[in-house]
Amino acid sequence: MNVYFVRHGQTNWNVEHRIQSTGAAEVDLNATGVAQAETAAEELARAGLSFDRIYVSPYRRARHTAEIICSRVGGVPVLDDRLREIDFGDYNGTTYGDAGYIDDNIRAAFENPPAFVPHNGESYAQFIARVRGFLDNELKPLEGVCGNVLVVAHRGVLNAVATVLENRDLSVFWKNDTGNCGMDVAELKDGVFTLVRRVRSPGSQEPLARFGVIADTHIHLDDPHHSDILRKAFTYFDARQADGVVTCGDLTMYGTVEELQEFARIWYSVFPNDRRSDGEHIEKLFVYGDHDTEPSFLPDVLQYRHEHGDQCPDWLVRRGDIALNDRAAQWKAAFHEDFAPIMRKRVKGFDFVLAHLVNLDEDGMRYGDPLHIPGLEDFFAANEFDRNRPFFYVQHKIPRGTVGGPTQTGQDSGRTSAILSRYPNAISLNGHKHRMANEELSLWQGAFTAIQSPSLFRLLTAAGRENGLCSCDSDKAEPPPQMPQLNTCLDGSHALLLTIWPDRIVVDRVDIFHDGEPVAPPWTIRWPNDGSASFEARGRGAPVPHFADDAKVEAQIIDGHDRAGNSLRQIEVRFPPAHSTVDSPRAYDYEVQAVLRKALVTRIVSTKRVYSQKCYWPEQYDTGDVICLFGRFEIPNDHDSVTFVVRPLNAWGCAGPAIESAPSAFEPAKPLYPY
Repeated sequence: MNVYFVRHGQTNWNVEHRIQSTGAAEVDLNATGVAQAETAAEELARAGLSFDRIYVSPYRRARHTAEIICSRVGGVPVLDDRLREIDFGDYNGTTYGDAGYIDDNIRAAFENPPAFVPHNGESYAQFIARVRGFLDNELKPLEGVCGNVLVVAHRGVLNAVATVLENRDLSVFWKNDTGNCGMDVAELKDGVFTLVRRVRSPGSQEPLARFGVIADTHIHLDDPHHSDILRKAFTYFDARQADGVVTCGDLTMYGTVEELQEFARIWYSVFPNDRRSDGEHIEKLFVYGDHDTEPSFLPDVLQYRHEHGDQCPDWLVRRGDIALNDRAAQWKAAFHEDFAPIMRKRVKGFDFVLAHLVNLDEDGMRYGDPLHIPGLEDFFAANEFDRNRPFFYVQHKIPRGTVGGPTQTGQDSGRTSAILSRYPNAISLNGHKHRMANEELSLWQGAFTAIQSPSLFRLLTAAGRENGLCSCDSDKAEPPPQMPQLNTCLDGSHALLLTIWPDRIVVDRVDIFHDGEPVAPPWTIRWPNDGSASFEARGRGAPVPHFADDAKVEAQIIDGHDRAGNSLRQIEVRFPPAHSTVDSPRAYDYEVQAVLRKALVTRIVSTKRVYSQKCYWPEQYDTGDVICLFGRFEIPNDHDSVTFVVRPLNAWGCAGPAIESAPSAFEPAKPLYPY
């Protein structure tokens, strides 16, 4: 008797590296999973197989896979509870493997199974005993009765079968994987099972290519942290076997040749001779940014040089020397390749157009349109690109009307967007705005696709948050904000990893500071461009975050300081962060409202938006209470009570259920307004 053990097709949770056990019973196949199941059904039918018995796990993804297979080969699947995936209990829905681990115990579950301690789940011994019972009590009695049996279940079940049949050590439980809709074939003869072959996922293949993407590295010779983070990023891309690394400008802090050479030194320390640690070639896909070729301080430097001549300090003399000297010669000396203002490279069959920001002409004068790459129209007129296949366009500033929304600063003149709009599968990559990788507006899709790379140095937030760090917020606001800005300079470093498949590009959003752990779920960009990555498509019906059932809001008067350093009385509002669950996302930020009550009148007297203190870290590290401060002067004296209402918001500004503080009366503090 032959038994065909088939793993279910792909789900979105497989893509996101989320644990799918008991609580994920109704997670269903995604489009790729359906296609995999259909291909598996075709291959089984083409082999002329029919099945005397068909068993299936009760979980939806397995049932759906079995239904598709039975539609081609016939038969009626029988549900068997013993074929459930291993039950990880409280860990269901959490990430694992490449997406990171929620704690050391769940890391042990995959890397050292004997050390795993289940939380409201089952141990490996219990799970394997359950599967062994199915083999011994259900399948073995069928020998001599059935010819072929089909079992549709889960990766864990297939690995448990292999562990039982081959007496494998538990430490290698997860080392072998057929992939979704792959199968193990076992023969039952004289009461003994033997694994005869393992068939990988039908139609499976390795990714077509992988590319790392970073921006705004700002190498600074006086601050080794910048160099250390860049080295960590390159090391991460090396471990992921990237075929190239894109750097979307601002390689340096002050535009000096020494900084450019330091960037190159770090590259070659990780990738000697442009080779990964496995010996394979990795391509440099770098462009100059405004800090490299036209730093904002350059006019001041030139004026100082003019006035002081030889009396200029050495550090000032060197600033801006990339812009003021031979950019091409400096580039070739650093990176050992010829330089052109617009370069075309081809890596793994994919084209990259690298457009350098060179806004000073050879006489040190600004180009007529400093927000546009000169010669770009002529370049595209002279070069052909396959409109049905992705190609990548890299520049430092934002193509106008794309990422960040219509009010985003740092956009170019719009001429780049007009060019790329002729190529629906073009993917633009830019930097410049230092945004976080968990910023959803950093992915835009319209006539083409644009991705804003997060910053490797000094992440910036969206504008208008009480503790935000945004270049759009005024430093001279009156009264000053009540909270200090987030400090991301030392521990905020994000990057992207693009994995290209035949029908999609998966964009992993990772935190380099935490060794590449995910800071947000990956984006999936379909190609050909189908509009599914547009702001509207992703925001429509997006789930909202929820606080835990026991979450509480507390408010108290404290003696504090506003951002300008003024001493004053403040009201501290404190509440726990809203973490992701199976059904809801991690909160992007929070709306906090002060609701004043006087007799029968209720009115909102202040509304603020605030981030959690480590909103830019993977959420398992963002555990501290969220704090929002109100100046006491912001709350009118004439009240019976004040309640603080808090709502968790998703990236699109949609709120989950509110929690609120107990009503409190705050006594007048004189003088009420301290300035």
